[in-house]
Amino acid sequence: MVLPLPILSPRLRLEPPRIGDGKWINEAVLSNIENISQWMPWAKPVPDVETSEEFVRSAVTDFAARTTLVMLIWNRHTGQLLGSSGFHEINWDVPSFETGYWLRGDALGQGYVVEAVNALTRYAFQVLGAKRLAIHCDRDNFKSRAVPETLGFNLDGVLRNHLLKVDRKELRDTFIYSRIDLDGLPELDVDW
Repeated sequence: MVLPLPILSPRLRLEPPRIGDGKWINEAVLSNIENISQWMPWAKPVPDVETSEEFVRSAVTDFAARTTLVMLIWNRHTGQLLGSSGFHEINWDVPSFETGYWLRGDALGQGYVVEAVNALTRYAFQVLGAKRLAIHCDRDNFKSRAVPETLGFNLDGVLRNHLLKVDRKELRDTFIYSRIDLDGLPELDVDW
C-alpha cells in the first residue's frame, strides 16, 4: 500500500522520519527533556544524537513494514521540527491504531499537538481505513489528556495500577480514549 504523504494542515507538515533526522529529533527532545522524561520511558537515559539516529533507522524500517508509522511534526512556515506522533500498536485486521505525541519545549501551549492529532485522526480514518484510534495517557499527565478531550475522543475507561510510572517507583492509572469515526471532530483543513 502506497501512503499519500506528507500530511498538511494549516501550520504543520507531518511525514515519516528520514535518515539524518536524528540530529533534529535529538535537539527537539533535549529542549523539553524534563517534561518528556516524566512520561516517555525512551527518554531515560537522555538520548544522544546517535541514539536518536538509531531510532530514525528503526522507524524507517518499521514504516516500510507498516508495523509502526512514526510521523515527525514540522512547522510548515519555519521548517523547524516541533515533535513527533504517528501510529503504533497497529492491528491491520481491524484496522485499529494507537497514537501518542511529544513536542519541543518552545512549541508547547500553541495548539500544535491538537492540530497534529486532528490531522492524524482524519488520516487514520480516511486513508488507513481505521475502525478505531486510541490514545493512552497517564492519569497525571493532564496536558496529554487534554488533547483527546479537546478532540472529542471518548473516555473508554481507566486501567487502575496498570503500569509502572517512568520513574519505576509507583504505579500509574492509564486513561484510554478512543474514536471509532470522525463524527464531532473539530473542523480542520487537511490535505495529503
